[in-house]
Amino acid sequence: SEIRFASQTERTWQLHPTGIDPCSNQQAPISQGGGGFRCRKDRRQTVRPAEPHQHPGSGEVAQHAWISTHRMLRALTLAIVVAIPLGFLMGMSSLMNQIIDPLVEILRPISGIAWLPLALFIFGVGDTLPVFIMFYVGFFPILYNTIAGIHQTDRKLVAAAKTMGVSRRAIITHVLIPSALPTIMVGVRLA
Repeated sequence: SEIRFASQTERTWQLHPTGIDPCSNQQAPISQGGGGFRCRKDRRQTVRPAEPHQHPGSGEVAQHAWISTHRMLRALTLAIVVAIPLGFLMGMSSLMNQIIDPLVEILRPISGIAWLPLALFIFGVGDTLPVFIMFYVGFFPILYNTIAGIHQTDRKLVAAAKTMGVSRRAIITHVLIPSALPTIMVGVRLA
C-alpha cells in the first residue's frame, strides 16, 4: 500500500513487498532506491490504499462473500446429509434413539464458539474450521426437526400401509418422507 507523509516536504513511497516497515519506530520511509530503503524522521502520516484491487468497486468484497457463501453451503449440505438419515433412524427406532440420544444431548448444549480451540487444534486454519463450526450449529435443528416430523406422522397411515403389505422402504419413501418434509424443511431453514 502507499503511504503519504505530511511534513515540510511531502513525499510518497511504496511499502516493502513483505508489508514490514524497514525503518525503525521513529523513522519514516522516503523512497526505495537502488541500494534499498532510505528512512528519515517524520511525525505525521496518513495511509491510503494504492492498489486498484483494494477499492470498493473492484469486486474484492464479492469474492470474499462468495467464499463465505460456499463454506456455508458446504456446511449446510453436510449437516443435511448427516442429520436427516440419523433423524429418520432415531425417529423410527426407539432402540437407536436410546443409544444415540444421550450423546446428542451431551453435545447439543455446547456452543459452536466453544469448539473453536479444539477445532483449531484438529483442523488448523483454513476452510475446514469454519465449515465444521457451521455444520455443528446447523446439525441439531435439522436432526430434532426430522425426529419431530417422523413422530408427528399419523400412525394410521403407517398401519394402513403395513396392512396392505407395503415394504419398509416404500413406507419411508411414500408415507414418512412426505409427512415429515414440512417439519424437516423448518429445521433446514433454522440451520
